[in-house]
Amino acid sequence: MCDIKKTWYVGSGMKIVLDDGMSFEAERLETEPWLSYLYYTEHQGISMERVDVVEQLSGRKTLSYVLRTLEILEEDFQKGELSEKERKIVKLALEWAEVSKGGSEKERANWRNKGYALDIHNLASAEIYRDHASRMLKGEWEEVVYLLICTHGLIGQALRGEVQVRKNEPLLAIKKYLDEESVVRVVSVLNHCIIGGISRTLWDEIRGEVLGLIRRVLAGDFTEFSTRERMRRLDERLTSEKSAGGELTELFEKEIFPNYEIWY
Repeated sequence: MCDIKKTWYVGSGMKIVLDDGMSFEAERLETEPWLSYLYYTEHQGISMERVDVVEQLSGRKTLSYVLRTLEILEEDFQKGELSEKERKIVKLALEWAEVSKGGSEKERANWRNKGYALDIHNLASAEIYRDHASRMLKGEWEEVVYLLICTHGLIGQALRGEVQVRKNEPLLAIKKYLDEESVVRVVSVLNHCIIGGISRTLWDEIRGEVLGLIRRVLAGDFTEFSTRERMRRLDERLTSEKSAGGELTELFEKEIFPNYEIWY
C-alpha cells in the first residue's frame, strides 16, 4: 500500500506527502470528497495499463496517479491550451474519474447497493460523481463532466485494440454544450493527462495517433480497425507467422471482438 511518507506544516496548514513525492494540503480532505475517497481506503484494485509493468494499485496509489494527471492539466493550462472554463471541466473529470477504485468498505458497499458496477470503474465513477455533482455545479457542465468520466480511457483502449472505436460515440453528445473546437481541446487535454499520468514518454510516442483518433471520432467517423489490425494492436504475437492461421483470425472476428471488451 502507498502509505504516507511524511507530513509537514506549511503556514497554518499541514501538507501530506505520499511515498512517491506527490502531495496535497491535508485540509482538502474535509472539503473535496473525491480526494477523501482515494485517500481513506484499503481497497486494492488492479491496473493493467500496458506500459512497463502490470502494477497493483491501492486507492492511494491511484491518488498519486490522479495528482500527476492534475499537474499535467495545470501545465497545459499555463501554456494556453485551454480556457478557464475548459480547465475547470477537465479538472472535475480527472478528480472524479478514478473514485470507484477508492472508498471505505462501507462506502463501497453503499455504491454496490446502488447498483454501481465497481469493476467497470469509468461507469461507476461517473455515477458516484453524479451523486455529488448537484452540490458542486449546476446545468450543462454536470453532463459534460459525466460524459467525460464515462468515456475516459476509451480512446487509448481503442488504439490498443481492446474496444471498438464506436465505444467513444458518447463524446459526440458533448457538442450539445460546447462548440466543436472546445470539445476537441477538452478531450485532447484530458487524454494527455490520462496517458501522461501513466508515462510522459508514452504520451510522446503515441500523441499523434491519439489526437488523430480524437479528431476522427468527433467528426463522427467510427471506422473500425480490421480484425487483424486489432489483433496486432493487442499483441503482435497474435499475428506472427506461428499464429497466422485463419482459424485464429476467424475466432476473434466472429466470437471475441463482437462479444467481449478486452482489458489487456
